[in-house]
Formats: sequence, structure tokens, C-alpha cells
Amino acid sequence: MKLNQCINLIVSCGAILLLPNVCFANDSNDPITVKIGLGKVNLKNTFDAAGLTAKGYTVNGYETNDVDENSESYGLAYDISPRLSLDINLQSFGKVNSTLDVKLPEGKTAKQAAAEIESASSQQLGGMLITLGGSYIKPVSPRFDVRMGAGLLFGKGDHQITINDEAFDIDERISAPYIKLGVGVKLTRGFTLTAHTERYFLDDDVERYEVGLSYSY
Repeated sequence: MKLNQCINLIVSCGAILLLPNVCFANDSNDPITVKIGLGKVNLKNTFDAAGLTAKGYTVNGYETNDVDENSESYGLAYDISPRLSLDINLQSFGKVNSTLDVKLPEGKTAKQAAAEIESASSQQLGGMLITLGGSYIKPVSPRFDVRMGAGLLFGKGDHQITINDEAFDIDERISAPYIKLGVGVKLTRGFTLTAHTERYFLDDDVERYEVGLSYSY
């Protein structure tokens, strides 16, 4: 799915969800929700050796040392109706650590090579990134609900490349739409246990799974 198509889909879904609920804005007894979550991410650890070879590199070997799939999130939500909320989250994503044995083309500086190697490597999402979006909550019973959401991810991905013992930090600006689907189980008056899956439409799509706890007041 193309980026523009994803954004148009998110905007259209948001408009459909928002229209029937505008008249209920700020009608919630507990409009503010604090959220924390722990999850896992599915990251691709492929490497485009052919792309580097076409640019004059000699790739002798590539090895994945470690794939960190752990992820955490901290967020706030504000209810603008009994079923619709606006969300902001800080999220960390996993990271692929790898080693590359490569010979640089004639005249290529280490800094230039670092940027080209980064573009050929797996999607890197190091550090904390921000998501802004909306969620629609459909109650199924007094204690159980189904949740749907969409929005945008943005921030900087941190990718470190070491060439000839010299380290380069390649900070890549990231922005991409996402969608999510999950459930909520009310534990007490304010606490809710949640579980959901998310998909981020980056160059390589990233799937994320989370179990979280929220408190509304």
C-alpha cells in the first residue's frame, strides 16, 4: 500500500468515526487516560548486498549479531466522546545489530559509505518515537471492549555504522501512517488491561504487539 493511499485511508476512517460522535464531545466522566505498555516488534533483518555491489562495493560477508525485538510505550489519551479519543505516545522499537565485511569503492569516503550502507540495511528504529492518532472504542459488555485506531508515527531513527573503527550516527527522519486493532478488559473503576496489534507502513512494514495497562481519571 502506497504512503498517500494509507494517509487518505486514515483521514477517511477518522472522518467517518468522528461525525456521529461530535455532539458527545467532553461528555466522558474520566476524560484523561495514562497508558503504559510492553511489547514486541517484528523487524526484517535483510540486507541489500546487490544494491551495494551495483555501486562498486565488494561485500565479503554480512552477519546479524542481535535482533532486539523489545518495545515499550508511554502515552496519554483524551476522550472527546464516550467512544472516541485522541492519543499521543512515546514508543521505543527494536533494533537490528549486525556486522558487515565490505571493501569501499575507490574514492569513497567512510562517511559517504556509512550513509549508503545504512540505506541498504534493515529498518532501524532506535530511540523513542512519537505517535499521534485516534482510537475508537466499541463496548461489547460492561467490562470488555474492542478498540480500533490509526494515526502517524514520526521522529528520528538512530542507526550507527562503524567503518574502519570510525563510528557514524546516521539519524534518519521517519514518518509513516499506522493502524491498530485490540481489546480492553476493565479491571476496576479506573484501570483497564489492554492488548493490541499495530502495523506501521514504513519502507519495510513493521508489526508491533503490546500488552498494556491504562488508568482513567
